Amino acid sequence: MNNTFLSTLSGIFFGIWPPLMKASGLSPFISGAVFSFFVFAMMGVCALFADKQTLYTAEWKYAILSGIAGGLGMIAFTTWVAKSAKED
Repeated sequence: MNNTFLSTLSGIFFGIWPPLMKASGLSPFISGAVFSFFVFAMMGVCALFADKQTLYTAEWKYAILSGIAGGLGMIAFTTWVAKSAKED
């Protein structure tokens, strides 16, 4: 798959999930947890078939920091989506 296709596909999916999650009626933190659970489950399946060698050569401090930054971003984003008006 080429980069243009993948970037377009990711834009579509990242654009679809917030309105779908808002329509679910879940609170911000519950919706973030549900979203994260399903992302973890899907990425976990992909990780089973990934190159495991990178586990030994990775810079884990950056991986941990990126996970923390992503979690904080998810908290801020889901709170913002929950507080946004229905028309937005």
